[in-house]
Amino acid sequence: MNLPQTSLLTILLLLAGCIDPQKDLRARTDLTVGTIGLDWTSGIDDKRRPDGLLDVNHEVGDNEGEADIAHELDLDLNFNDMTDETSDIAQLDTDALDLGEEVSDLDADNTCLPSCDGLACGPDGCGGSCGLCPTSKPQCILGQCKACQPFCSGMECGPNGCGGSCGSCPQGFQCSQGGLCLPPLCDSSVVVVEEEFDNCDTGIFEVLDFQPEDSVSWFPVATITHSGTCSVYLGDPFLLHYDTGARVSVTLRSKAIALPSQPTSMQFRIRAQGEAVPAPQYPYDYDVLFLYVIDEETGQQDMIFSTKSLLNNTNEQFVPVALDLLSYAGKTIRLNFVFDTLDSIDNEYAGFYLDSLKIATTCPYCTKAQHCDELVAENSCLVAQCLPFTNIPEAGICILEPDPECPPQEPPLE
Repeated sequence: MNLPQTSLLTILLLLAGCIDPQKDLRARTDLTVGTIGLDWTSGIDDKRRPDGLLDVNHEVGDNEGEADIAHELDLDLNFNDMTDETSDIAQLDTDALDLGEEVSDLDADNTCLPSCDGLACGPDGCGGSCGLCPTSKPQCILGQCKACQPFCSGMECGPNGCGGSCGSCPQGFQCSQGGLCLPPLCDSSVVVVEEEFDNCDTGIFEVLDFQPEDSVSWFPVATITHSGTCSVYLGDPFLLHYDTGARVSVTLRSKAIALPSQPTSMQFRIRAQGEAVPAPQYPYDYDVLFLYVIDEETGQQDMIFSTKSLLNNTNEQFVPVALDLLSYAGKTIRLNFVFDTLDSIDNEYAGFYLDSLKIATTCPYCTKAQHCDELVAENSCLVAQCLPFTNIPEAGICILEPDPECPPQEPPLE
């Protein structure tokens, strides 16, 4: 029977307790220390009596030392009793081991073991992660990283199927389920201010000329117009340029304009030729025409347009400009067209023409020409366009332009 080490140690301690360490045991050459204490195998006739006791005095021979040891120890060991005690100790050890296993099992039940075998990504079952997917394979599907191909064909907005977006809609627009930006619903556009300069004056504007003695200012002219009788021109109306040999600074300021609470926009036509601007982000402002919106209540002044966006040259054509005024809804504003050469050289340019200015509620907004199709009647020689706002290019306003493919209309017969 193999006893646990703790049981063997217990037996040794019991045996050691029976020996008087003060006794003078004679030296024995056949008495050695073994794995369990003393080796009694030499010189003692190990015999048992019928009652199970070890008779250490039986046939000990003439070896006086052995007899002395037997008498000194006076051992009557009942091996049956020792076996029972050993069994009890072994049972205690077994019970302790069983209790330890139960505690270990309890600890194991309270410990979460992450499960990521065969997984490259996703949750590990214990609040952690089995890994993150690279940008080349951004989708985690059933624990594996998969490549994702965004789908935005024919879409303007909404999800792309890969966690990204096909775009966002301008303010006031809604993204449809098909991924299209739908303009706000409206009944009709209401005109707030319209100035065609057909009376051949400056209309709702006044001129602030900071060099009144020179010949350059804003003048109504009938020679070059977009529509109607006249436009207003910045320059010398006789020399048709703005070079005076000195710095030129002049402003065209509107009267106060009360805007409705609905979304409002402005459009006008401009023909420009000034000192060259190589790019809209050009850092210098020589000979540039700026448009500012001034809040009458606060005096806040915002620049919303400059001819830099047109590179300061429209190639002798009137071009349309649209500007969103939504942020000024419900306010009273003024418009300031401000021009300054900033120097006295290189000013022999044709100047600037302004015509067909209109402020109206925005109806409809648009992001593409199809939003404006309802404005065109059948067999009409007009083409609907979606003119992007210069200050908010994601959206625009519908305008009508003559269809170049339509034959010119003959004047009615008298």
